[in-house]
Order: sequence, then structure tokens, then C-alpha cells
Amino acid sequence: NTEPTWHYVPGIMALLVTVISMLLTAFSLVKEKDMGTFEQLMVTPINRLQFIIGKITPFFLLTFIEISISLLIIWLVYGIYVKGSILVLLLGSGLYLLSSLAIGMFVSIIARTQQQALFIAWFMMIFIIMMSGFLFPIENMPNFLQNLAKLNPLLYFIQILRGVIVKGAVLKEMI
Repeated sequence: NTEPTWHYVPGIMALLVTVISMLLTAFSLVKEKDMGTFEQLMVTPINRLQFIIGKITPFFLLTFIEISISLLIIWLVYGIYVKGSILVLLLGSGLYLLSSLAIGMFVSIIARTQQQALFIAWFMMIFIIMMSGFLFPIENMPNFLQNLAKLNPLLYFIQILRGVIVKGAVLKEMI
């Protein structure tokens, strides 16, 4: 479909997923530092991997709920339905969420307060969004920025959403 709505709505969905997953992760870990409970968590008998999994799992699941609600809304409001495989959409979303949650954790590591986390996360998100191909086509950017954009996970998530929702792409076509 060549209608602009079919092009922009999956991109907006990707931006919402990015903002929610990244900010919630960053805020939750920084709040642990603010409240002084982070040190208490570190002395519990869990290892670091269990701690990280325990912290990101709720946001991973919450964001999947957000994706489901977004798909329902874009179907009810805009009449845009998923033409491709829901399984491919969920697999791509899961992979993207791991990167988005990792960026949120990175922000929480370098921020000391929630205000700092908000500033750092928004600052990073501006570049992530600008280099995603959502606002400006990657092909119109200088070569060095095109190469830099290839490191942006949001670029691939938008391509997955547009491919599966608009074009009906299958896993073989997405690889």
C-alpha cells in the first residue's frame, strides 16, 4: 500500500516502543540508586546475570503488551492490519527490545539521578530516531552517516515492522 499512513504508523509504533522500554529501564535502576536499595540488592545471594534478568523481564513483558495494544489500535483506528507473520513480528520485536533495554541499562549505569537519566536517554533517543530512517531516508545522508546508521537497532526494527505489517514479509525475506 502506498498510502502515507501505512508508512508512518509502524514507524510511530517503533518510536513508542523505544521511548517506553528505554526510559522505564533507565528510571527503575536509577531509582534503586536514589533510594539506596541498589546496595541491598547487590548483597543478596543472586548473581549479576540473575539481577539483570530480574530487572529487565518486567519491562520486556510490559513492552510486548504495549506492542499488542499498538497493533490492536492501529487496526481499529487506521484499519492497518498485519499482512505478514505475527511470529516474525514478535521475534523481531523481541530482538529489538533486548537492544533497547540494554541502552536503558547503560543510561542507568552512567546516570546518578532520575533527572540525569531522563536527560541522557532523551539525548541518545534524538540521535537514535534521527538515524533510524523514520524522519529522513538513510540514502539521503552522507556516506559516513549511512554507515553509522547501520549500527542503529531502531533502523532494523522499523524495517521489520514495515516489512511484516505493510508488505507481508516472511522471515526468509527479512534476513
